[in-house]
Amino acid sequence: VYSDPVVGITVHYPQSWLLDTSGDAVLRVSDESADGFKTSIEVRVLPLGVGLAERNLVDNLILSRSQSLASFDVLERESMTLGEDERPATSMVFTYVSSESNPFLESLPLVVEGMDVITTQGGQALIVTFLSDAATYDDNLPVFQRFLDEIDF
Repeated sequence: VYSDPVVGITVHYPQSWLLDTSGDAVLRVSDESADGFKTSIEVRVLPLGVGLAERNLVDNLILSRSQSLASFDVLERESMTLGEDERPATSMVFTYVSSESNPFLESLPLVVEGMDVITTQGGQALIVTFLSDAATYDDNLPVFQRFLDEIDF
């Protein structure tokens, strides 16, 4: 269990996954035992400005990722609900191509598939991002679904 009372998040994450609370995210957990691309889940909380809606956040994510990730493409966007209180949320499924940044570690580019889930509450936006090798995305998706079911924000 990870809990951050300042941000107001409590979540259960997979026991064998590595927890990282450094950087710009509230938390990042990754499956370091996975071969190749390490499946990961990242949680960010952002303040909402006046008139800023979930749709604006999704558009901002698309814009920033299309500029920083190779072959970034949005596959689908849809409305959904989160948790027992059925909080409204937006999900976006996307892909991009990841390649090794170290030229001494040559490898073939890898297609990464991901999903963002965005919801708002009390002047804050919660953005939960799931990333997986596209070849194992469907196998890893239930882990992300359990994570979303157990997050308290």
